Amino acid sequence: MNSSANTFKLRIRTDGPRHPGGVWPDWYEGLRLVGINSTTGEEITFFKGNWELQGILDWLKKCEEQIRGDSPVIPQLPGETIGQTLARSYEIVTEDLPDEVFDLAISEVNRYNLTHNLAIGASRMDQFPDLLLGRSADGHEISNWIDDTEHSTAWRYLFDIDDFYRNLPVEDEQ
Repeated sequence: MNSSANTFKLRIRTDGPRHPGGVWPDWYEGLRLVGINSTTGEEITFFKGNWELQGILDWLKKCEEQIRGDSPVIPQLPGETIGQTLARSYEIVTEDLPDEVFDLAISEVNRYNLTHNLAIGASRMDQFPDLLLGRSADGHEISNWIDDTEHSTAWRYLFDIDDFYRNLPVEDEQ
């Protein structure tokens, strides 16, 4: 698992022009989410593509309280990413549970995914990566979605949540 002892600054950037909407909403060429190592200045690109910005910004604002404050739905194991914890959560919610327990458990796991998975904010955008933002045992992190806890490679980067929200772009300024 990639992990960094350093805190990163997350930034949403637009490298290309804004294309005005019409039938479809406005979209940007080269919309990127980057992490900048606070110590070295090294930059990591988490996604880059031709996507809409406003839907992502709306989702980030709507889910801010959950991203800042929610713990994963089950306790994290030491060194585990929120992606790994969420994958384990889905694995333990099985249909052999009593119906009311299953319904409650799957509802809570799905709620966490809906409020922490950046791809949800990028609805209708093909090939947008599943990236989780949230509070882990080690601080706020961005991590990848895990399909298979035994075979998927997990990574995470800790980031400054206050700095991220303070520096979100405003679409009208782009």
